[in-house]
Amino acid sequence: MVKDDQEYREELGTVLAKSDPSAPSPELIAVVEKVGKLDTANTEKLKEILNACSWPTEAEASHDAWLLTQHADKDLAFQKKALPQLKLAIEKGSASAKDYAYLADRVAIAEGKQQLYGTQFDQPAPCTLVMKPVDSLEAVELRRHELRMETLKEYEASERQMLVRQGCQSAVIR
Repeated sequence: MVKDDQEYREELGTVLAKSDPSAPSPELIAVVEKVGKLDTANTEKLKEILNACSWPTEAEASHDAWLLTQHADKDLAFQKKALPQLKLAIEKGSASAKDYAYLADRVAIAEGKQQLYGTQFDQPAPCTLVMKPVDSLEAVELRRHELRMETLKEYEASERQMLVRQGCQSAVIR
């Protein structure tokens, strides 16, 4: 499931980098539909697994479960239900606090709230990322430090590199 998820998202990133979001190409529409169908199927399968076995206790499996939950945007209730399970796994030492930060931000944005860790961006134009709302950059930096996450500057540099790998000559991050 994770292998397919990542392959589809890599394809989506490549198509997005050369697309105009204001006038989606047939290629972009097709890839977005393909990713959406995969996300729906993966969400249903993951829900079955978690209902039968609960959150994974092995670090790699926990990260994989987080990744698929992160991409379950069509099922906010599922994402919200996963947050306390993920937090419990962190307390037991089998999950990453960074994974929790990403999912918490994803849920906050979906609920119309400000994100706490600055992990979520919009892509209003090819090769441009804009951080979704946060309370303050200083508070975000403190929370990221508490979870031993990289600084926002370091995170933006890695996001810029991702855009370059997708074919952007220059990447704008605001």
